[in-house]
Amino acid sequence: HMEDWDCWGEVLSGGRRTKCAKVPIKPGAAFRERFCADCRARGVFVHSSRLRVVMCANLPSNKHTNGVWNEGEERWPPYRIINQTVSSLGPKLVILRDATTAPLEGLAEMPQSGWLGFRVGRTLEPLALQPFAQRPPSQSAAPTLIALPMAFAVAASEPPLSAPPHALKPGPPAA
Repeated sequence: HMEDWDCWGEVLSGGRRTKCAKVPIKPGAAFRERFCADCRARGVFVHSSRLRVVMCANLPSNKHTNGVWNEGEERWPPYRIINQTVSSLGPKLVILRDATTAPLEGLAEMPQSGWLGFRVGRTLEPLALQPFAQRPPSQSAAPTLIALPMAFAVAASEPPLSAPPHALKPGPPAA
């Protein structure tokens, strides 16, 4: 019988998603097949405290194992390289398993903090987001949209899990 594994969207987001369905293990599954249907439809959100911009030329590749995280790279804690395919726009990024403020060789911190949304494809690719508020209705202030020089934007608060799929449509880059 087939066993199930945790949705990679839940793991990569730092366990912030609680409604992910288990994903059946298929030998040689494509990257996108490791995510539940909800993550594939709505996207995956990662906080900037666990993201780094790749600045080095000699980038290690993701190991093709059943695990989410690459381990054993001396200069970095457990990580996953994303936005690294030929068709990816913008810089290559690294998701760290654990948030850290320590400087990491060959990696730069994200310019500002917030939640970044990614589309699931052959890799995770940044979305240009409309900001999502998690504020009580009595507060009318809109959340800040953080502009990054790499042509995608970060929402200052995590989008609600109930956000409709059309809310994650890629939009124009932030000015």
